[in-house]
Amino acid sequence: MDPITQDVDMSIFKYDSIKRHQFRLLRLTGEVNGKLCGELITSNFSSKYFKTKPYTCLSYMWGSSQQTHQILLNSQPFHVSSNLFSFLTAYSTEKLADSFLWVDCTSTDAYLWIDQICIDQGNTAEKNWTVAMMGEIYRGAKETIVWLGDPRSASYLGNGIDGTAYEQSRQVIEKLTTISESGSQNAYTMCREQLSEEELEMTATIVDDMVGNPYWSRMWIVQEVLLSANLILMYGAHCFRYPTMKALGQFAYYKETSNFTPPRIYELWTERRRSDKGRDVNLSRALRYIEGDCFDVHDKVYAVLGTVKTEQRKLISIDYNMPTKELFRQVLHATLLLSLRKWDDYNDIIVWLGKFLGIPTDLRALSTEKYKETGSRSFQFLYQLGAGIQTPDGIDLEEKSFVELVQFIYDHSTDGWNTTSSREMIKKWLEEQEMADIKDFEAGREECQDEEATEESSFTAGDFVKLSC
Repeated sequence: MDPITQDVDMSIFKYDSIKRHQFRLLRLTGEVNGKLCGELITSNFSSKYFKTKPYTCLSYMWGSSQQTHQILLNSQPFHVSSNLFSFLTAYSTEKLADSFLWVDCTSTDAYLWIDQICIDQGNTAEKNWTVAMMGEIYRGAKETIVWLGDPRSASYLGNGIDGTAYEQSRQVIEKLTTISESGSQNAYTMCREQLSEEELEMTATIVDDMVGNPYWSRMWIVQEVLLSANLILMYGAHCFRYPTMKALGQFAYYKETSNFTPPRIYELWTERRRSDKGRDVNLSRALRYIEGDCFDVHDKVYAVLGTVKTEQRKLISIDYNMPTKELFRQVLHATLLLSLRKWDDYNDIIVWLGKFLGIPTDLRALSTEKYKETGSRSFQFLYQLGAGIQTPDGIDLEEKSFVELVQFIYDHSTDGWNTTSSREMIKKWLEEQEMADIKDFEAGREECQDEEATEESSFTAGDFVKLSC
């Protein structure tokens, strides 16, 4: 369910290479022999042209890679997942308000950015730099379409509703939209007051299917939803603007059923109010969404980096070839550094992240078991010692390695609650790192000596004569 790395066979398609400051856009061009056709064009991130010729981003689920459909891309066969094909079909035929989403085959305005098509999925280097710029791609789009799928299609990923309910849903959702635009803080209460029992039941059925869609469980929707200037939700042929989307989440949140859990969508709308004010978030806040689904575990971190403050984002490298335990080390390094600047509760996030990425063996000695039944490792003592440390002038903590940062915390922490055992634990770990460095140095020196000895023994008398000459 990951939009970057899910395996869809596109091996027969050959991409033209692009540079680090570039990205591709898709322009639909019509149909040939019943097949959807499009072309890829290349744009620079700073291109003035695409400020006047805006593009639309797609936020969606890939779905199963076992069922694909063929389109023609740059006159070459290209396979897309069934859910994406369903979107492309709907996008080229359905209406949004009084205008078609995609005008016609001569349109020069219908540019799309779709990860499955616009990123060469077989090129890890390209994926790395494109993911690093994902935030800019979504920020720069004129709008982002949230595609929940078409409940009338066999490729639909949700539970679905019957055809009658779907056909009636348009009128009910329009009423919900009117209510949401009235400024109500509680869409459900307003619905109770203004809708009939039959309409309430219909609304509940539709909302359950829409907010229960597995789309909302994806890691990547966090930055896709938060960073987009304008959002449109497509549910088959139905298109809804942001106020209706927000009302859907509110209705689901307040709906009076004993077994209902507030959906993630409502939490996203609450977070979006912060993003609407142009504020990027702290790393700790972004990583709260770690429970989201992704195909590649790297995306437990990478999928939210676009929402993070620039100076904090730079502390973590994007590299899909990086071992996940090394990624954990980088995040722990970053969170320790940030907690020294301003205390923030990163520990529970690190506990969860360790479960997904794995904790390097050499770091386990710095942690304790927070939940013994699960073996989750906590670095709480390290954060506690670092809290309140005043960094002396002239010291650049960002230049320090992880070991150097831990050494700094040990040297500058003050006595306080439960610090004695913590300091002893850290001291022992630092001593182990020093011994490991000494062993590595000695091993390296012995290897050099062996190589020198081998080179000397390979000289013959003739070689000596030649050197003498």
